[in-house]
Order: sequence, then structure tokens, then C-alpha cells
Amino acid sequence: MSYQDLVTQHLRFATLRILADERNHASNDSLITDELRRIGFNPTRDAVRAELRWLESVAAVGIDDTTLKGTWVVTLRERGLDHIERRLVIDGVRRPSPER
Repeated sequence: MSYQDLVTQHLRFATLRILADERNHASNDSLITDELRRIGFNPTRDAVRAELRWLESVAAVGIDDTTLKGTWVVTLRERGLDHIERRLVIDGVRRPSPER
């Protein structure tokens, strides 16, 4: 596995964790991008959107791109939460540490 593949898996996991930590399990793509930058990633908003679409394709998140003009509302789905809570594994997303 390449270094970039590892970074991508960590970024996807961090995105799910950000959503899981929200009270309503939802946020928008702009806030998610800012939070990813705050915790050490440096993605563009387009890169975050590409990963959000990937997470949507594996049923980990839902995306509503019609609510706010130019902003995506992203909601954690049960499958994404199940991955965060170690009930299942989504290939392509870093696995959570056992202690969490």
C-alpha cells in the first residue's frame, strides 16, 4: 500500500469520526474541510468532496447538495457509524483503534 493510500484511508476515517462526534451526525463540506485541516490534513474542498462521494458510494454517508446553494450537507449513515464503532469494516477506510 502506498503512502497516499494510507493518507486517504486516514482522511476517510477522520471524516466519519468528525460526523460521529456531531450531536446530529451531520455537518457540511466546508466545516468538514476546516476540521480536517485543523487535525493535520491539508485537503482542498474539491478533494474532500471527492472523498465524500466515495463514502457515499459505500453507503457510509448521505449527501444533500440541494439544501444550501454551493454547500453540501453530509449525514453519517448507519453503515459509517458501524465502521466507527467496529461492528463492520469498510474496505478503503482506516480501522478504528481498539481503545476507542
